[in-house]
Amino acid sequence: MKRLILIFIILASTVLGKTYEVKDVYGEVHKLNRSYSRIISLYPSHTEVLVGIGAGDALVGTTMNEDLTDLKSQGVTEFKLGDSVEKFIGLKPDLVLVRPMVENKYRNLIAILKSRGVEVISLHPKTGYELEEYWLALGRLSGNEEGTRRYIEEYKGRLARLREQGERRRVKAFFEARYSRGLYTNAENSIASYVLEVAGVENILEESSDRGSTIVPIKHEELLSRGGEIDLYIAQRGVMNRRSLRDIEASSGYKLIRGVREGRILLVDEKTMSRPTSKILDAVEEIERYIEEYY
Repeated sequence: MKRLILIFIILASTVLGKTYEVKDVYGEVHKLNRSYSRIISLYPSHTEVLVGIGAGDALVGTTMNEDLTDLKSQGVTEFKLGDSVEKFIGLKPDLVLVRPMVENKYRNLIAILKSRGVEVISLHPKTGYELEEYWLALGRLSGNEEGTRRYIEEYKGRLARLREQGERRRVKAFFEARYSRGLYTNAENSIASYVLEVAGVENILEESSDRGSTIVPIKHEELLSRGGEIDLYIAQRGVMNRRSLRDIEASSGYKLIRGVREGRILLVDEKTMSRPTSKILDAVEEIERYIEEYY
């Protein structure tokens, strides 16, 4: 099931040598004739992939999560969204990597960086079928194409094994992406949707998103009305959703959900479930292991 690739790289020949074109999520084409060695990444997933493909030495700054704190000891500056323009300019970056949410929220910062001659590129794959193109873009930008190829080959080998295992049985489930300010599940064709697909799980309430969001609201009444069909209740846990097993079990009316009533609730780390790194296969493996135990 191929989806429209939002990120692509074209290698072309010019009189000056090799020129690379990277199209970002807005369709803007960035024509490049070199790789970048002073990168600020304002999305931890960009950073994780850069480190994973062997391009960590190209980073001079990044937003951190608990998996990236070792970068501080390597001289990488920690950034928080909302830091001053002076802090950015002071590191003399040649490339700042963002995603749409950051670019939309910090338009003034982005405009100033661009006015100072800093390349700013927004990347964010929305589906699992766009991951390889996204990783290739990061490899090209950082000059680590060989490392990217290894990263992708390792991913594809593991993916094939897990997909084969997931095809052995199909389980009907519900996936809780977020509970605060309403109940949300994954949108059709999101990365979380891809994880569930590979693991052999059908989210019976998965819906498409009119606004391109990766999550969609679900009415509690609709969830409970189909509770008898739900063998497994999966919830991601992290910044987006902090619910515990006890919270889910105590939710009003949730005993109508067969999986909850019979104790089949699985919490999966948000960092593996919904972010565009090869760690999504950790989520697939965890779900498949849980299913093997119960079925």
